[in-house]
Amino acid sequence: MDKNVLIIFIIVLILAIILSILSDKLVKFLKTNKVYIYKRKDFLTTTEKNFLFSLTDLETKYHIIPKINLNNVIKSDRNEFNYNVDFAIFDKTYTKLLLLIELKTNDKVKKICENTGIRLVIIDSKSNRNDIVKTLINILNEEEIKEKLSTSN
Repeated sequence: MDKNVLIIFIIVLILAIILSILSDKLVKFLKTNKVYIYKRKDFLTTTEKNFLFSLTDLETKYHIIPKINLNNVIKSDRNEFNYNVDFAIFDKTYTKLLLLIELKTNDKVKKICENTGIRLVIIDSKSNRNDIVKTLINILNEEEIKEKLSTSN
């Protein structure tokens, strides 16, 4: 019995070594021949999905767009805004960007938004759902009031 276990162990060890050598050669072959392996990934992280779900109350009045690239909302003579923002909130006609939302602070995005006058809100995604919605409604109402005041002048 012990002899059989030893033989099986040696066979498994030899197969593992052969597989390791072949695996390395396969990876090297794929890289040198520019063969890339692509895998599908989820569009939103679990945190982003949960956060987006918490905003469903706002969807009757606004469009909430996840993962928007700053190049899509900021005009520049250079293609320098290669940053995705977690969420953007637009009016129902998509003509007015009301605010951008980040779930983590990004100093570069913060500076870009400050320079362009776009409202950026940084929210802790672990906050209470009701608190998040109330905060955003208050901010959006402020933006609407500012917009009305600026158009009446």
